[in-house]
Amino acid sequence: MILAADVDYRETSTSIAAITFKHWQGRCPSAIYRSYVTEVAASEPDQFYKREQAPVSPITAEL
Repeated sequence: MILAADVDYRETSTSIAAITFKHWQGRCPSAIYRSYVTEVAASEPDQFYKREQAPVSPITAEL
């Protein structure tokens, strides 16, 4: 399974959209996911995962 995701950060919330594909050559997604998180962590140099973890976790929990 291939997961492609994008996070849209706002001042007080984030929205995330993700799609899965069964293989790299897949033309149509096998599933579509959306999530909304109201707590946004501050951006820290070299600590990318801290900010991304909260909005991505609800999506990965559904997989």
